[in-house]
Parts: sequence; C-alpha cells; structure tokens
Amino acid sequence: MNYTVGPLLTDGSRAAAYLVGQATHQESFFGIEATGSAVEFRGSYHCRVADGLIAEDWDVFDLSTPLLRVGGVIAQP
Repeated sequence: MNYTVGPLLTDGSRAAAYLVGQATHQESFFGIEATGSAVEFRGSYHCRVADGLIAEDWDVFDLSTPLLRVGGVIAQP
C-alpha cells in the first residue's frame, strides 16, 4: 500500500492533508477474497498538535469505491 500526500493545510495547532492510497487487493477485504486488482482510495487526515506531538488524529476515507472495484456490493436499506 502506498499513499500520496496532496495539499497540506495548517492553522495553528491543527493540520489536514488530502491523501490518495494505492494498493493491490491481496487479502480478504470486507469478506471478498483476494482478486489481485489494483485499487485506489481517497480521503483526508486531520490532526491536532500539542507540545510538538500529535495529540489527536482522525481520518476519513472512501472505502466504497475500492469495495466496488473488487466486486463488492453496497446493500440498500
């Protein structure tokens, strides 16, 4: 798995970055056996820094796109 870091924004003690991940589906993913397919997913990473260390961090990734790429189905309610 590789990540490409896009724009990085900072504001005081907070930072955010846009990320693009690339991977190969080599193991079970949400119950779907390995397909060998290349997948890409996008998301953002956010953190708060205090005393020179990351005090909090959280991220948001779109995992539905790679799930569909390897043959998954998104259930409708």
